[in-house]
Amino acid sequence: MIKRYLGIFLYASIMVSSQALADKSSKKIFQDAYASTISQIISNADCFSEDLELIKPTLLDDDGTGIETYQTRLNTDIFVDYNISKGGVTGATITTLPLPKKPEDELRFICISAAVQSTIDKSNNLKQFESINAKKLSSLDPNGRNKFESKNYEHDYYSDSEKRIIQIDKNDE
Repeated sequence: MIKRYLGIFLYASIMVSSQALADKSSKKIFQDAYASTISQIISNADCFSEDLELIKPTLLDDDGTGIETYQTRLNTDIFVDYNISKGGVTGATITTLPLPKKPEDELRFICISAAVQSTIDKSNNLKQFESINAKKLSSLDPNGRNKFESKNYEHDYYSDSEKRIIQIDKNDE
């Protein structure tokens, strides 16, 4: 029942937010990525929780470079910035702030991050990215960094005393 209402809310949120977003092609690319991410989160028991929040996405940055940044929050402590160009999603930043304190919070971050990653980088599915994320986050180097590269994207893992970040960027071709 909650999933049905969440789906209705997601659709309404996307439709309402579409009026506030800028360029039509960038807007459509973002809406598709956002809807795919939410769908994966809802369909995965590791991600879905009663405290999933769908905060209306906002256009954060349009610096004239052709890349727009849309920000949303999927949980009280998980923020996602999508980088969009007319050619597609060029990357994303997933941040949890503060650091997860409980195992279920860590699992939620791993899963939500994997949903964003698998939406953008089709080289792995959600379950594969969950496994990669768990390994990379548990084996951060002394500087709190780690990296994973697929054919088209670079995934950087970073953690400090306050936050944890997974940054996805399209490889230069």
